[in-house]
Amino acid sequence: MRMKKMAPVLAAFVVVAIPSVSVVENQERQISGVVSTPPGNLATVGSPIANARVEYVEDGADNSTALVATTDQNGRFSFTAGDSGIVTASKSGRATISVGWRYGTGALRIELPSEVTLTGRAYDMANRRNIANAYVSVVVAHTVNPHSTAALADIGSFDFRGLPPGPATLFVQARGYAPAVARTTLSSGSQTADVGMLLEGSVSGKVVDGQNNALSGALVEVSYNGFTDAALLASGIGGYILTGNDGLFRVTGIVPSQGFSIYATLEDGRRSNSQSLTATAGVPLQNVVLTIQ
Repeated sequence: MRMKKMAPVLAAFVVVAIPSVSVVENQERQISGVVSTPPGNLATVGSPIANARVEYVEDGADNSTALVATTDQNGRFSFTAGDSGIVTASKSGRATISVGWRYGTGALRIELPSEVTLTGRAYDMANRRNIANAYVSVVVAHTVNPHSTAALADIGSFDFRGLPPGPATLFVQARGYAPAVARTTLSSGSQTADVGMLLEGSVSGKVVDGQNNALSGALVEVSYNGFTDAALLASGIGGYILTGNDGLFRVTGIVPSQGFSIYATLEDGRRSNSQSLTATAGVPLQNVVLTIQ
């Protein structure tokens, strides 16, 4: 009688154990969460957002393979995921926010703030006219999802929509002008930020050896002498920085009235003397000689 009772108990244990493991594994591979507004006033949690679009892109995959879900009336979403990737939530009238997801992460809560529109113009500081074909990029230091975007302001004016709130940095480049930086803080609604630009400074000359022979293949570099935005503006320097057979160079896009250093380096590591100069808007610096011994 005891053996008859034990047999069905063991059989039932085996049948239940197998699907139990499978269910746990599937749950761990599910991304789930809530899309909501940010907390307001004295509230600690924002209100759920229904019908928000949620996308998941696996690390290493392209956007064409994105999994897409829509939040229900309680702002909830879920779909099957891989090991890790990016989850992006969006809704008309609100900023798009992306967060990272990794296997084992708990439920996500993605808060979508009201979108901010940033408009403005790039203008010549000498005549106050708009600068056509200016390239404008903006980076917003949102607390969760730093946001960046760029556009060509063909008539000098720009209009960025769907930005999140937070400190914003504008970087503007245009042919014939020195790159310029402007900062503002985005809060809500529509805001304006105009960016004034100066004619570029430029420097040209020759790289030679100790016997005054032209040196080809020398890399000519410009570095600003430590002022606000120096590192960012340095990325806007253009022109010819690698000398040809004649040893000549010309570097453009230099910010006027700011001190800078210029020097040349050969592939074997030898470096020229460094000269400290200051550019004037629209006035080229010429006949600079960099000597590599």
